[in-house]
Amino acid sequence: MNNWLTKKTQVVVITYNPEINLLQKNLQAILEQFESVLIVDNGSKNIAEIEKLLVDNHLEIKLKKLGQNTGIANAQNVGLQKASEKNFDWLLTMDQDSIIPDNLSAEYQRVIESHDNVGLVGWNQQPKASDPEVKEDWWIVSSGCLISVEALNKVRGFDQNFFIDHVDTDVNIKIRNLGLKTLVTKKVKLFHQLGEETKHKTLRGKNYHQHSPLRVYYIIRNGTTLFRRYFFRQPRWMLMAIKNNFGEGAYLLLYQPNKIKNFFLILRAWFDGIFNRLGEFNK
Repeated sequence: MNNWLTKKTQVVVITYNPEINLLQKNLQAILEQFESVLIVDNGSKNIAEIEKLLVDNHLEIKLKKLGQNTGIANAQNVGLQKASEKNFDWLLTMDQDSIIPDNLSAEYQRVIESHDNVGLVGWNQQPKASDPEVKEDWWIVSSGCLISVEALNKVRGFDQNFFIDHVDTDVNIKIRNLGLKTLVTKKVKLFHQLGEETKHKTLRGKNYHQHSPLRVYYIIRNGTTLFRRYFFRQPRWMLMAIKNNFGEGAYLLLYQPNKIKNFFLILRAWFDGIFNRLGEFNK
């Protein structure tokens, strides 16, 4: 099969204080499949180590230093701008702590070629035995997500007001609202670390990975914003988003210290989401 996708895709990797050894594996896996790679750095304290990694390993990768943490959406928009300027058809968004499998580009291309009106392709994070090989979904994680540049420009890119969390969900819904398909495949599985989490046992003895209080704030606030924006067009998915909000809040109160402080943080997240108070969290 002629793998045209490798030449028509701009890859953007967002970094913020990355673990260098893992980042190296990430970049090397990408370069084995794609030709154009851009790192957008959100003010990493170890930026000198990132630069040294690129030089020492002779990696043909561009580095854009933003100098401060501007949020994942803004950094992804830098990648989108570069993809648009260079007339790429697709943008592959990557976190710093993911590693793609060697079949990603070929499988994503197969999905695009075998379906009409594809706006986005991702990987099925939690596939069920009953899931088809490829299915439509809206909850598609941004790392390892291939998105049509044309579609992204039509929806004005990634919403920078979200800062972090649900940035990918917002884009997925907007692309679906264009009448395009957002698909996931079971044939691709990334190594993907979820940042800023601690592991707990639930009351039922199950393992649960809890986000930090600040990340829970963003998840609940932005999830509430999604509900407010899209409930009447995507009611099923928005009810799932609210269910996720309750789960994040409940686990934060159950398994993290400073319960009173966290309770008021959750209230603020709901309040800010309802009244459209977005952007970076301001203490």
